[in-house]
Amino acid sequence: MPLYVDKLNVNGNSIGNYRVYTALLTQTGTDAPVATVLENTLGIEIIWQYNNPGNYTASTPNLYSDPSKVVFIINNSQNFGINGGENNVNEIYLNTYSLPGDGSLADNLLYNAFLEIRVYN
Repeated sequence: MPLYVDKLNVNGNSIGNYRVYTALLTQTGTDAPVATVLENTLGIEIIWQYNNPGNYTASTPNLYSDPSKVVFIINNSQNFGINGGENNVNEIYLNTYSLPGDGSLADNLLYNAFLEIRVYN
């Protein structure tokens, strides 16, 4: 059974129950991103895959059934662009773009990049 984190505000009131995956991602060459996992209460292991320059995916079978209850928090840098989200309920994606420059997909841009995936009840 997955663990749900009960977050409390300063008054001790619940502000939301969710499962979370928090990691720092680093990617070099044509290797898949390597995650330094800080917290994972999703109930599954996320393994990143390299697809093409600047395009990575992770299989997330049965992670969620309602995409409206999934939130992605990804750091962004002035040196590169980054975005992510779900392709479907079994896969998430991450793209990195060269900035400044032509804004094309590019590798070697992730170094301890913060990623958090929250799946709310």
